[in-house]
Amino acid sequence: HTHTHTHTHTIRHSCSRSNELGPFLKKKNFMAEGFDAYGCGQSDKKKVKEAYAEEELQEDLKAVFSKAKHPTTNFIIGHSYGTSQVIKLYNSLSSEEQRCVKGIVLLSGSLPGTNGGHPIFILPSMILDLLQGWMSSNFRKAAFHPKASEELLALAEARSNQNPMYMCKYFYEQTKWATFEEVKAVNCKALIVHGDSDRILNIEAGRRLHSAMGAKASFKVMEEVSHQVMEEDPVKLAEILVEFMTECLK
Repeated sequence: HTHTHTHTHTIRHSCSRSNELGPFLKKKNFMAEGFDAYGCGQSDKKKVKEAYAEEELQEDLKAVFSKAKHPTTNFIIGHSYGTSQVIKLYNSLSSEEQRCVKGIVLLSGSLPGTNGGHPIFILPSMILDLLQGWMSSNFRKAAFHPKASEELLALAEARSNQNPMYMCKYFYEQTKWATFEEVKAVNCKALIVHGDSDRILNIEAGRRLHSAMGAKASFKVMEEVSHQVMEEDPVKLAEILVEFMTECLK
């Protein structure tokens, strides 16, 4: 069974990278389309608060999906806050569009989420600028397993330090996580994947997300990884994704 016409759409909201998955998925004949949410990854980072509003991000996401989707067979993957965006996107689709989504994958997600992000983002941007090095260092420690390579950790910290803090403030202040009702409304197959050592959104948050989705969802725990599952063990994660997507297409 080949899947040369299957599209996987990866929605990134972690200000990090998940392009490691692409080559592995393509080897299994899955076409991978990546999308950096505004302010994340390699996207623009304008100093305009309204550009990072939840409603604006959802409109961007709908436009990307509409342009990139395959007519019959799609999977949508979200990481961290991106899991919430995937859930909202799916629920906003028409019945015809939902039928072409064979499954969604939620990596390192949470239920409930914390709207407005960490309280530290209440601080003015100029104060956050002064704290950036400390915040990046602490994010690195929490988001990666202690066994992660020094090279990976150094890259992660360097990326974090490149992000303007006004962008982080604008982005996180306006986060609105999917509600319990929105999670339950998803009626396609779903896979929830969580690292056993996640110290950003702990594994119990992932279990609650799985429980709310009911029988249509399955739950996978990745060992010796934290929050950045797609960076810490992309080969294992790709195997998990291919297994799930192949099962959905039977």
